[in-house]
Amino acid sequence: MTLIATLSDLIKGCPRNIKRRLLRDILLILLVTSGAILTIVLFQGIKTQRDISTAIITKANKQVTIHFHSFTEPLGNTLKLLGKWGESNLLKIDDPTLIATQFHALIEIQPNIYSISLADTENNAIRLSHNSGQWILYQYSESGTSSSQWNNGKLQNRKNVDRSSYNMSKAPWFRGAIITAPNSPLFLTGPYVQPDTKELVITTSLHWSKRDNPGRSFVSAVSFTIRSLVTFIEQLEVTANSHILLFEKDGTLLNDDLSTSKSPQSQLSKQLLDNISNRLKSGKLTNNQTISFKNEGKIWWLGIGTLYDSNNEVWVAVIIPEDDIFADLHQQWLRFGLVAGSILLTGIIMTIFLVRKYSH
Repeated sequence: MTLIATLSDLIKGCPRNIKRRLLRDILLILLVTSGAILTIVLFQGIKTQRDISTAIITKANKQVTIHFHSFTEPLGNTLKLLGKWGESNLLKIDDPTLIATQFHALIEIQPNIYSISLADTENNAIRLSHNSGQWILYQYSESGTSSSQWNNGKLQNRKNVDRSSYNMSKAPWFRGAIITAPNSPLFLTGPYVQPDTKELVITTSLHWSKRDNPGRSFVSAVSFTIRSLVTFIEQLEVTANSHILLFEKDGTLLNDDLSTSKSPQSQLSKQLLDNISNRLKSGKLTNNQTISFKNEGKIWWLGIGTLYDSNNEVWVAVIIPEDDIFADLHQQWLRFGLVAGSILLTGIIMTIFLVRKYSH
């Protein structure tokens, strides 16, 4: 009896003698046992893959949060310093030259600060902003708005920008700080366009009063641009091809149109970005959620959550291609499959020879 004839009889299901029935039974036991073990291994492998992906994404989101805190903490300390100066009557909103000198010094120490503002509840405000090497001081009052260039410690070229009244109560950073309890964390706005410079910014603000005049309230504020925040966040590298994206809660991509080295529109397809944006816009994504999805034949892992706890205006998305996570694991699975197949084939051959030898 040849090996081919024996296997042929097995396939046809027509064992002719005890030898073939024995071979059939042993092979059946071998295949069922191997199949059960392989099924368990594959099931556990899929679960392990999800656990690994979730762990990597969760860790990445925590890294982004910690990184963001390291960005805002110095700005918050500057804001608290301004509050202490104000309480001690060292900030004088009616002295623009003194205010510009103080604000300019603080911004030079903290380059991530785009502008510093001071306002009171009587609709007076003052703000120093810098852009492209120019320093501009804006003054607001009931009579209108004016701007002056700050150059070498002097205010120059003052001009009226808008003669209409400026309603400070509509400013998001002012309104938010006023209603924030004194013992609460600093107020942080969502992204908004600063009216004078048209720059997209986020502002953190603090409400305080002078010790000698507690009835009059003030708000000091520090602003930073979305551009500087994106540049800072993108310093993190989770994997070789990972991306960290910032979205508004309505699904608008904040990284868009920014000329950074990891500009998403140059490295990620529009369909992929729209996929994430539409999921966020539809409300299908929740805070600290990890999901996988397929886009253009490629599997991606996405971790999404709010950037800061005070509100849900800004969401951070960590997106990683599956190949980055499982490149080594897939190679290990391939090696495992080859070894398992070799063992199974060896077992079949040994079973056949065993049956042939002891068939009597």
